[in-house]
Amino acid sequence: MMRRGFTLIEVLVTMAIISILAGIMVPSVWKWWESQEIQTTKERLNALKLAMVGDRSLVQNGIRTSYGFVGDYGELPVQGQLSTATLRTYIPGGYTAESYKDAWGRDFSYTAYDNLAGYDGRFLSAKLCSDGPDGIPGNTDDICVDIPVSEVAPTYRIQGNFVFSNLTGHNYGANFQIEYRDPLNSSNYVSKSSGCKNAFPNFTTIFPNAINPVRVPVGKITVSSHLYNTSNCSGTAIKSSGKLDYFITDNLQSILINLPMIVYTP
Repeated sequence: MMRRGFTLIEVLVTMAIISILAGIMVPSVWKWWESQEIQTTKERLNALKLAMVGDRSLVQNGIRTSYGFVGDYGELPVQGQLSTATLRTYIPGGYTAESYKDAWGRDFSYTAYDNLAGYDGRFLSAKLCSDGPDGIPGNTDDICVDIPVSEVAPTYRIQGNFVFSNLTGHNYGANFQIEYRDPLNSSNYVSKSSGCKNAFPNFTTIFPNAINPVRVPVGKITVSSHLYNTSNCSGTAIKSSGKLDYFITDNLQSILINLPMIVYTP
């Protein structure tokens, strides 16, 4: 029994159908691969951002516990030092050789800024970028993550009540100090004093003053109150409080705290 083979027309029609299907499938597969690479790149960029400013979703007993690199250093990594060995220890899930690269194997670009009022010379905002699928910087397919100052050092305004006892018959002055991490300082902390106040108990200040405000970074700060025998806080404090710890979280316009109490007997 003879077996009938394919005619030339049948072969050509079959090849045409296969070509059409391939033309439909290949772009779809390519887009899927590209979308996966874009998603991987975004995940790595976000992981680096979390390494820098911490994870606001990590909370214990109502207190945020993750402040990243900024929480320990008071600022972002300086310009040109994205892949610092210190930053690696903060990367969620641990550092790998791909942590500083996009899904196409290219290094991320990192631009840190210190030129806004109140930055005190510190790097308090930045941008992380991948050049995207085409590898050309500045095109519309670039993938970037902003790190705004509101997530790094959100405020320079502190409000509170200064609780006092036995302050009568004299025009006293008071201020308070905050300390936050600064490994470049010999003590690993930097201390800033507020402006002087002589009207109690309400206390509002721009740190340290409105002319040269200094932003307070996220993470732990230590606060202490200081009482002076002068209305302008000149000279040496006649009484200082103990120190209290507070935690600064992101996107705060002002910090409302109870200042450490001072009990003074003239």
